[in-house]
Amino acid sequence: ETTEAHINAVLTQLNDLRAALPLDAEPNALQRARDAPLSLNALSLTFDFLDETKNLETLQHASWLTLNDYRRTSTGSHMVLDSRALENLTLLESEERTTKNSVFGFLDRTTTRFGRRMLFQWTCHPLQSPYQVEARLKTVEYLITHPEMSAQLREMLLKFKSIDLERCLALACSARLQLKAFVDFTDALHSV
Repeated sequence: ETTEAHINAVLTQLNDLRAALPLDAEPNALQRARDAPLSLNALSLTFDFLDETKNLETLQHASWLTLNDYRRTSTGSHMVLDSRALENLTLLESEERTTKNSVFGFLDRTTTRFGRRMLFQWTCHPLQSPYQVEARLKTVEYLITHPEMSAQLREMLLKFKSIDLERCLALACSARLQLKAFVDFTDALHSV
């Protein structure tokens, strides 16, 4: 339960944070929180937690980060996960520091380097739009219900197993693709 003393402490913290920001740069979320008792209660608990974990001072010095900027990036199509979240959710590596028992290791059945990079990006930045999640699920469902299409696609991608298609294209665009890599790349394209 939040007492009036807690609310006053939160308002003082908010004023301190606002003082660290450029003039009139207080995030909209914090402006609205001043008039909402439940938000002040949540902020009180948050500030207590940050103080207990010795992170409150870090927040106070991070005046370059505003909630408005964070909100803009977090309302995109993908979640923004920091390194702590990636570690705690064992998305990329397990406690043993291997991918074997991680979410990425469990999902990784890729045959190409560019496919592995794509899966890595998808694991690090999960979709948050329900429509995009549904579209991806429909694509996966289609490939599961049409095994002949999956087999053809896999066979085609296996031709690029030794060639990193994405990297070759990037090097070609920057005029740094070596002749042997170019020949291998074009041979693989012709074989598809």
